Amino acid sequence: MRKIALFTTILFLGFLILSTAVRAQDKTKEAQKPKTEEKSKSEEKGKTDDTSIEKITQESIDKCKATESTKPTPKMIMEKIDTACKLIEKEGEASFPKFKGKDSEFIFAGTYIWIHDAKESKMLIHPIKPKMEGTIISNMRDSKGKLFFTEMNKVAKEKGSGWVEYTWPKPGEKDFSNKVSYVKLAKYGDKEYIAGCGVYDMTVADINKALGEK
Repeated sequence: MRKIALFTTILFLGFLILSTAVRAQDKTKEAQKPKTEEKSKSEEKGKTDDTSIEKITQESIDKCKATESTKPTPKMIMEKIDTACKLIEKEGEASFPKFKGKDSEFIFAGTYIWIHDAKESKMLIHPIKPKMEGTIISNMRDSKGKLFFTEMNKVAKEKGSGWVEYTWPKPGEKDFSNKVSYVKLAKYGDKEYIAGCGVYDMTVADINKALGEK
């Protein structure tokens, strides 16, 4: 009888230990489940954001190509930059989404407007090359070794606006082409921004001639 009672006690204790272990394991799974779901949602959001960025970028490139039959003039570019700067000075960074995508008025005649931080030399908006956004651009050189963003900052800060010549790939291309861009300083609160837009296959001399300047 004692052996039976001892066996029963051991069996009961074993069952109790096993039940406790199973419950602990279930609690661990439950605790991990929200984290797993949260991670899954985060990964899904990341994929959605990437897809959205790619879509908007492609729209921007497509609009550049669709409008390139219209040749941008220096006057046209200056007027667009003036409009862009007024918008920035009114809305600040809330205006930035308006510089991208198929409905943007700032993608026109085969070109586009970008915006960078005047103080930190950080790219903020680039509709064609979004991977540049958030990067420091002051040390960026063109195919000839020119620190063109540094020169843009100097021109915009010292003169308020002006033209800078350098080389840069056309939208959707990898090879460098000659480009001249008009840059202008815009302020919003204590922030300073530089908006820029350029025309390809021209020089500063061509720009001055078109504007009737010597």
